[in-house]
Amino acid sequence: MNVFKDIRFWCVLITIAVLVTILVLILSYDKPIDYEVYTVKSGDTLWAIAEKSNGFGRIDRKEIIAEIEIRSGVTAIIYPGDTVFIPVYEEEK
Repeated sequence: MNVFKDIRFWCVLITIAVLVTILVLILSYDKPIDYEVYTVKSGDTLWAIAEKSNGFGRIDRKEIIAEIEIRSGVTAIIYPGDTVFIPVYEEEK
């Protein structure tokens, strides 16, 4: 009988630990608070445009590029004159 109580205890403890970890990850995720409109110029790349985001340096460049692609409806290929939306993140506290 004690074996089942021990198993239940550990299952509950592990479940709580997983839920707390998920909550912490969700709350710590940097979500854009706004977007800056940018018109693509000749020679621009998404890689370089991602550097214009104020999140550059603390948020992975690939995540910024993915946010630009999703919000702007573009893929890896962009052309001069295209309009893209650069994510603006809350300033670090």
